[in-house]
Amino acid sequence: MPPFQIETISILITEEGVKYFKWDGIAEEVRTVAENTTLLPFEKIQEKLTNQIFYWYSGKGQSANDTTLLEYNVLSAKLQYTYITAYQEPKHAWMVPAWTFTVQESLGGNPLQNLTYVMNAYDGSVIGDVY
Repeated sequence: MPPFQIETISILITEEGVKYFKWDGIAEEVRTVAENTTLLPFEKIQEKLTNQIFYWYSGKGQSANDTTLLEYNVLSAKLQYTYITAYQEPKHAWMVPAWTFTVQESLGGNPLQNLTYVMNAYDGSVIGDVY
């Protein structure tokens, strides 16, 4: 995660108009690194997500004798943006397009937990930890 707060805007509006406005983490644009870049095709992003789910599953340490089958269903896929730390500039960050996936892990149709994957839309790399 970047070494600074992500920008958030909170607004409270009633019939009488704006009652509250707060802007946290205001960032300053230093420069544009690239414009109109090509995103990784969604089919490649799907492959990268499948690999990440496999890594997650493999990390559970299921023994060879255990026949438990976990199921993973994608509940949502959103193309958004996030910040990543700029190379060699730890106090700066790049705003990049990113896919955010919510994946439900289930056992026998019973939900166990939801996992969130944030993946760089340029190259499919995972941004941050799975949560």
